[in-house]
Amino acid sequence: MMDKQLLAGALFFSSLQAFAGDFTEADAKFAQRDLSLEATLEARAAYKTLLDQALNEDETLRAAEGYLRTFLYEGTHYHSLDDAEGREARKKVFSSCWSEAAESINPVTLGHQTPTYYYFRSACLAYDAQVSTLEGKIELVPKILDAIQTGLQVPGGTEYEAGGLFRVAAAVKYNPAAQEVPGGLFNPAEALGLIDQAIATKDGPLYCENFSHKVRNLLVLGRPTEALTLATESLNDFDAKMKAGSIPEIFRAETLDCLTLLTQLKGSLGSEAP
Repeated sequence: MMDKQLLAGALFFSSLQAFAGDFTEADAKFAQRDLSLEATLEARAAYKTLLDQALNEDETLRAAEGYLRTFLYEGTHYHSLDDAEGREARKKVFSSCWSEAAESINPVTLGHQTPTYYYFRSACLAYDAQVSTLEGKIELVPKILDAIQTGLQVPGGTEYEAGGLFRVAAAVKYNPAAQEVPGGLFNPAEALGLIDQAIATKDGPLYCENFSHKVRNLLVLGRPTEALTLATESLNDFDAKMKAGSIPEIFRAETLDCLTLLTQLKGSLGSEAP
């Protein structure tokens, strides 16, 4: 019998229609992304082959999603922010993601706009900016904001990836590093409203990063008691969801990383919520 998490992921990741391309191998490798970087890269190669061979738009977007997810996972999971080597590797991954990989489904190529393009473009741009110099941040921020603003106007843009465009916008605006960028980008109060919009989407409660971002946002706002309470509640909630198999495969490994982060945040604030 198929594992409940894999079944949930298969149902979430695929539409009801049959695909001409066989995604079995690519999805199986993707399900092993947290076991090794090699598996992540093999999944990427498999999705890229399917993307290149796609016979229709549904297959193109299905393959592109898997392909682009491997960039986000590799960059955040396998390359640390704590040393120069890791930051350099992150920059290489995320720069390639937004400037090359995401362009496989840009509106000109595809013939129309999709939330998939704008979400992955903005997310990879934001991660690239995180490890860039001030000059690099100043160059990338207009691209990030343009992708977010345009994507939110596209049908499905507010809901896609559990409010992903709201989440990216919030992450940019509450980051203290945004204070270095001219133009009033740093706005943690506005960011909190944006992350609440992400949480309020249909799949928002299933996406752990919505809550880890809100915890960090509350800390930037100087509200540690609320941050500790939310971190504790989120840890309990997502631990239960993981055990119940209710987290889709496309979020599973990312949820585990998120739980690690929430545990660290909680530990830095105190062992018990008030």
